[in-house]
Amino acid sequence: MNLRTTSKFLALLVLLIAGTQRGAALKCYFCGDPDEWRDPTADDAAKWKDVDCGNPHEYECRSPWDKSCQVATKENGEQFAACAPDEDGCIDLGYAEICYCKTDLCNLQYLNPDA
Repeated sequence: MNLRTTSKFLALLVLLIAGTQRGAALKCYFCGDPDEWRDPTADDAAKWKDVDCGNPHEYECRSPWDKSCQVATKENGEQFAACAPDEDGCIDLGYAEICYCKTDLCNLQYLNPDA
């Protein structure tokens, strides 16, 4: 293989990889309404509210390096789904991981059994 052929092959390979990554973007799902989340400090489990994940908010991660989903907090206290490069980035709040991703990295089968 000469230099010109090798260069063309590498250029084609880069295009194929870039196209594959775009189509396989990680999606983060944010479950429930923050007002309905269970209070992890409550001693009585009967007071805990279920997290509704029947209609999760979906966020598509923009970076091909994102490997997990996290719960992030804005300055005003509002929480939202966030993408992260750490494979172990799913945050366990002690009672449920509110934010999850549709990969084998951090799926929550009990919140989304169809994942």
